[in-house]
Amino acid sequence: MLIRNLPLFPLQVVLFPGMVLPLHIFEERYRLMIAQCLDDEARFGVVCIREGREVGDHAKVHDVGTIARIVRVQRYDDGRMDMLTLGVERVRITSLNSDLPYLRGEVSTLHDAASDPAQVSAAAAVAVLLLEEYRDLLGLADAGLELPTDPEAISFVVGLLDVGLARKQELLETDSTVARLNGLSDYLAREVALVKALGPTRRFRGNSGPTDN
Repeated sequence: MLIRNLPLFPLQVVLFPGMVLPLHIFEERYRLMIAQCLDDEARFGVVCIREGREVGDHAKVHDVGTIARIVRVQRYDDGRMDMLTLGVERVRITSLNSDLPYLRGEVSTLHDAASDPAQVSAAAAVAVLLLEEYRDLLGLADAGLELPTDPEAISFVVGLLDVGLARKQELLETDSTVARLNGLSDYLAREVALVKALGPTRRFRGNSGPTDN
């Protein structure tokens, strides 16, 4: 599906579908963008910065990002906003438009290529076992951390882990559920071995806490 003039929010974040992202909005251009989104009941795209900064001139962004849905907004008298957003679906930017104070883009939705169901199920089973072991090792079993059941959604759990922005962006752009599941399992296998060797010194690191925008 093609979407024209989707508002874009460049951040030092890689947002995956199903992930929650809290944001603090203070720059005038993003106040304008979010106000317009709220008026139009529209969504916006979160795109990871390839070059530049979150604040100031337009940053150069990666071609693949994720549409975010606004879940909740807290407005302040001075115009600032705190809001909670949820990643919905991945998109690829085909063109950029900078005629407004904030970036907009023409984007197309990004879907995984068809895979052998048996391979998908096998890769998902391995990833779930490692996720459960990792969760138990870190004492998170009673923290209400629910694991998804859909293989594609399981593969997006990698967005909650401390794998680094570059690797997250690479996996976001991957059009194979199996490849993402295998990448998730590779990371978890290393982390499980490390935690067993050194103790529970690591934690899930999602996009928690407001950003600088």
